[in-house]
Amino acid sequence: LWANIVAPRLSAASRQFSVCFRFLFYRFRVQNWYWGSVLMLRSVLIALVPIVSPDSGKAQLVMFLTVATSCLVLQSSTLPWKSYLLNYLDTMVVFSLIVISVSCMVYVEPEQTNTTPYMVVVMTATLGA
Repeated sequence: LWANIVAPRLSAASRQFSVCFRFLFYRFRVQNWYWGSVLMLRSVLIALVPIVSPDSGKAQLVMFLTVATSCLVLQSSTLPWKSYLLNYLDTMVVFSLIVISVSCMVYVEPEQTNTTPYMVVVMTATLGA
């Protein structure tokens, strides 16, 4: 995160900075230099889903769908990858994960609390996006 914050200032001034943190920037277009941090944040949020709500499958699906849908909207609006094919493939992979997750909601065991209204809103927002 620190590298992305100081990147605009240090990348022009220091060649060593550009070499050390190349993995964060070289895959993306120049105007989307920050996208490496977005991908790391997405990975952390997806990894936190089973930790935040370990006993509720529906809550995990809702959290995952929120993260995935948010990233899908951001990714498809900014198209950060240098190649059009990579933008297309990343969009299709995230969209496929969303479709699979929404279809798996049917198989999650029912809970004691009534979460149906929340599930309807999430499914509508996900399929409408």
